[in-house]
Amino acid sequence: MKLRRRTAIVLLCMLPGCARREPKEALLQAFSDQSGDQIFLRDSQPDYLEFDARSTASVFSKLMRSGRYRIPPPHSSLLCPGVPGEGIHGYLLTGPKVDTTMGDSAYVSLFMDCIRGAHTCPNGEQPCFTRSSDVLRMSTTYLLVKKNGNWQVVKPISGGVAVPM
Repeated sequence: MKLRRRTAIVLLCMLPGCARREPKEALLQAFSDQSGDQIFLRDSQPDYLEFDARSTASVFSKLMRSGRYRIPPPHSSLLCPGVPGEGIHGYLLTGPKVDTTMGDSAYVSLFMDCIRGAHTCPNGEQPCFTRSSDVLRMSTTYLLVKKNGNWQVVKPISGGVAVPM
């Protein structure tokens, strides 16, 4: 009898954790099917992509396997696509981060960091990141909708550019 009661209590305690809560990974996997044209503006296509975490790299693994983008050399400074001159043009991708979920819809933000002003390294060979490098952080918030049990990116709904000081 005590064993049944204990089992029932354990199961009741676990039930709220099983309530309809979408795992973050299921939402973020919606980005794995996106092409670079759907994520980056036509005139802001990067050559290189770097990721802030393994989870971000996992979400965008299909994008990297397409062969269109490359991983930059370690400790590289990523110049914003469109900045004139030689250098490694690309983004550091942060996120995507789940902002809000409401039933079968969600808002997810993606952040892209790059340097809009190149400064010469002490060795004079390549652009370097310094405190005065004019780092840009671009953010885009996407609407995701769950259809037939799978999350899909519907469209970008807002965006912004920040210059950290």
